[in-house]
Amino acid sequence: MALDFSFTEEQRMLEDSVYKWATTWLEPQMEHAYEIDEMPKDLFKQTGDLGINGIVFEEKYGGAALGYVETLLAYETIARVSNALSMTVGASQTLCFDNFRRNATEEQKLHVLPKSCTGEWIGCLGITEPNAGSDAMGMATKAEKKGDRYIINGSKIFITNGPVADFMVSMPRRIPPRVPRASRPSSSRPPSPRKRVR
Repeated sequence: MALDFSFTEEQRMLEDSVYKWATTWLEPQMEHAYEIDEMPKDLFKQTGDLGINGIVFEEKYGGAALGYVETLLAYETIARVSNALSMTVGASQTLCFDNFRRNATEEQKLHVLPKSCTGEWIGCLGITEPNAGSDAMGMATKAEKKGDRYIINGSKIFITNGPVADFMVSMPRRIPPRVPRASRPSSSRPPSPRKRVR
């Protein structure tokens, strides 16, 4: 049995519309954008109008309710004109807002996601740290609950879209509440005989 990796007609139409936009709106601006080291001012409004912001989000949040194949197809097509801006759009829409969508309350989603879909808000993800890189298990930034808020202490670096973002998802380690020493659970294991290996 052979697998069919052909794109559907809808996926081809998406690719064509993104390519047409990228070559007519984005490409003419790229030389100047690279010279001044800035992205085009209306990039996210344009991708919102194109329907690729929140492409996997449910329609009730302003998304297109498509899948990750369509998401990657859109990003790959933008990358044919500018790999840097493809990564910029992906960092906002997938790393930040899709991550948020998977973990937020319904009330939070209804407040935030429509703004990402229209391009009103640009997002970023803070995960990389000076001493851990992007190793999530090695992160030192901590979040401690104080009342109904979290206090976050630590450092993040290399945050794509950080300087222009309106919204950030950050990845700290959560510090559990302190338990008095006498009531902390403890465990012990009986010693096991050691085996010698020769």
